[in-house]
Amino acid sequence: KAVHCASFNVLATIAFDSKPLLFNVSVASHNPPLPLVDFLKPHLAHLTDVVLLDAANAIATLDNNGLVKFWCLKMHICLQSFSSSSVLPTLFKPHYVSLSTFYEPPTADDPISTTRLSVFSANLGCVVLEYNLSQRKVEIKNTADDEPIVSVFTDPRDRTLVTFSSSNVRKWD
Repeated sequence: KAVHCASFNVLATIAFDSKPLLFNVSVASHNPPLPLVDFLKPHLAHLTDVVLLDAANAIATLDNNGLVKFWCLKMHICLQSFSSSSVLPTLFKPHYVSLSTFYEPPTADDPISTTRLSVFSANLGCVVLEYNLSQRKVEIKNTADDEPIVSVFTDPRDRTLVTFSSSNVRKWD
C-alpha cells in the first residue's frame, strides 16, 4: 500500500516487513528509498496499513501487533506512537488491519483543529479505537461486529466510519 504527500512530493509505502519506506517522486531524483526507523520503539511486526495525515504533514503506520506510529515527513522521525493493544482486554488478541483518518478544522466554537485516527481490528469481530492526535487520547468507540473487516473509510459528510466485510457494509456513529 502507498500514500502520496503532494506537499513534500514523497510516496510512503509499506510491504511485508516492519519499515515504511519514503520515495522521492520528483522526476530528477533517482535516490534509493529512505526507511523510517524508530530505534527507541520500532515496529516489530509486519505493517498492515499506512495513511496520510495531510494537515500534519505526517503519516501513520499500523503493525499487526497494534502499534501505531506517527512519522514526520519533513524530518523523517517518529513524532509519537501508541500501542492499541494496551487498551484492549488481555484475553483478546486481535489482528490489526486498517487505519482511517478524519481531520476537523478549527471552528468558532472549537479553535483547535483535531486529527482523529481510528484503528480497526478484525479476526472474529471488530474493535474501533479512536485516537485524538492533538489530545493524545485513546478511546474504544465500538466493539461489536460479527465478521472480519475487509476495508474501512471515513465518510466526511457526516463524520462516520464505514466498514466493509465480505457480506456487510456498516456505518458507525
